[in-house]
Amino acid sequence: MKIALFGGAFDPPHLGHAQIIQYLLTEKIVDEVWLVPTAVHDFGKQMTSQEHRQVMLNFLLKNFADEFPQLANNLKINWCEFERQGVSHSYDTLRQLASANPNDEFVWVMGADNVKTFHLWKDYDKILQEFGVLVYPRLGADKLELSPGMDILGEGAMVNISSTQVKQFLQERKSLTEWLIPEIIKYIQEQGLYFDEQ
Repeated sequence: MKIALFGGAFDPPHLGHAQIIQYLLTEKIVDEVWLVPTAVHDFGKQMTSQEHRQVMLNFLLKNFADEFPQLANNLKINWCEFERQGVSHSYDTLRQLASANPNDEFVWVMGADNVKTFHLWKDYDKILQEFGVLVYPRLGADKLELSPGMDILGEGAMVNISSTQVKQFLQERKSLTEWLIPEIIKYIQEQGLYFDEQ
């Protein structure tokens, strides 16, 4: 079985993430998608607590199952990076899950905005050589120089929103019904997330 590991902060998880999952599964690029939320960011990026992100990811998972019941069993969340102490590197996560699932093939998923800095990732060359990377297009991330081992997904996977933009829109009190499911919007409002960030 071919499994795509979709790593990220998911802070917050939005419908752009769901769009990538749907594309990977409906186009049969992979058999399953495992979301792998980052616990501690390698580059010191500040994130909302693991507890809040866990709740929001579970909302996204349930919504995806309701929207695409035929794909529900093909999407999972793997909390291995939450369970490990300290910074988790993508290569270590791939190795851990590949070792635990020796009959499966794993590939990493990331946005096109990460291509330029991918060489800064720990063991990036081993990720490319041993697993490979699927790159989903991002609006504004053009003229990509892909390394061997990287494959760009089709236009159907184009995402034109980011979690950073979502947080900015939240602070500006703009409507996000196009990008966040109602359960996540309600949770953010109830918990007062993101509104006080500068």
